[in-house]
Amino acid sequence: MNVRRLLACALLLPALLLTARAQARSSSGDAAHRDLDAIGAPIRPMPVDPAIQRALAQIAPAHIQHTIATLVSFHNRSTLSSMDKDLPPGTGVTAAADWIASQFQQISDACNGCLEVKRDTFTQAPGTGPNARVTQPTTLTNVYAILRGSDPSQAGRMLLVTGHYDSRDSSNFDTHGEAPGANDDASGTAVSLE
Repeated sequence: MNVRRLLACALLLPALLLTARAQARSSSGDAAHRDLDAIGAPIRPMPVDPAIQRALAQIAPAHIQHTIATLVSFHNRSTLSSMDKDLPPGTGVTAAADWIASQFQQISDACNGCLEVKRDTFTQAPGTGPNARVTQPTTLTNVYAILRGSDPSQAGRMLLVTGHYDSRDSSNFDTHGEAPGANDDASGTAVSLE
């Protein structure tokens, strides 16, 4: 029984000390300055920017869904599939890259060449070690578009909207199995295109 009382006292003593310390602080006036009690002024909404409002009004959920469905239709967008010569036509990561570039180009054509559509293609050297993801020289392509601003004082600024368009199934090396990647990351690519 004495062991239980001793254990109970050992557990309660720190709590009692913390309570006493908190009461001492509140009586000294420090409690009025605690961060957790601070309340700031309400945040007032910014005025609506008409240009942003027009841009948001152009977002089309159906178009985003169509973009995701199109990317899924490439079946497997594994970056390693860029080296495969036996994929059915219109499938794989290279076909997806071509389609994304064509979408950026359509957007650019609709705004009188407002986008610079680019490809950054390079050969990834094989990794080393037992967990290497790339085991042979592999061609990789980043597809992107540049929309330049009109304010010369802001020319050095960049805003990036990104999404990766590759996908894979549970095996890193399976370039033929179904790997639709709707949420990883066709959805991110769809937002970038929208």
